[in-house]
Amino acid sequence: MKRFIPLLVLAAASILFAQAPSPNQATLRMASGDHPVTITGAEGQTLFAADEVMTALGGALGPEGNGFQVSLNNAAAVFGPDSRYAVIRDELIEMPVTPVVLDGRPFVPWQFFQGFLSKAADLDVVWDPAARLLTVRPAQHLIVSVQLSVANIQGISKVVATLSAPVDYAVIKQPQAYVIRFKSPIRAPFPEQTYDDPYVAKATFNGNDLRLDLKSPDVAADAYKLDNPYP
Repeated sequence: MKRFIPLLVLAAASILFAQAPSPNQATLRMASGDHPVTITGAEGQTLFAADEVMTALGGALGPEGNGFQVSLNNAAAVFGPDSRYAVIRDELIEMPVTPVVLDGRPFVPWQFFQGFLSKAADLDVVWDPAARLLTVRPAQHLIVSVQLSVANIQGISKVVATLSAPVDYAVIKQPQAYVIRFKSPIRAPFPEQTYDDPYVAKATFNGNDLRLDLKSPDVAADAYKLDNPYP
């Protein structure tokens, strides 16, 4: 009987090892549930199988020139093993290391998904290396309050939009109107308001847009902002 004890110990050990988590696997956690995803390492970084992550998200991955393209919600990004930068629309996604290709499959750092999904699906991505957990969740946005004032001083109309926090925006010239498009959710002070002003007819808030209708198509405007209006 003693001769069989080592064999029994080895058998028990082999069963235990088979049940242990694979060192080449992490967990992708989404609202729909958990999914296993293959990982590898490069230059001290963890890289994830792009095809597995995109399939779990309901997206697609395919070849694109010398690299690859991922697509989701009518948004597409391209990347390759020769650059640390991926491209989505006209923007760049920076990665800490270049993607690698193993057996024809691309592996990318989690920062790629962070940059792509924030633009394609308004999702946030967090990687916990200790738990080997890649979490994809809806992005949290700060809602910015807006206050608006219109005053005419010495023949010049001054429109001031005061924000409760810094936010990026774009000013768009339209026929007989200007649109301020905020890049974060805003809380408007009113839906629409008219003004007894020689140049500004009314202001309308719609979603993240503030539209200023003018009383004449030949009215011109200059936009500026205070860089440090907050204490």
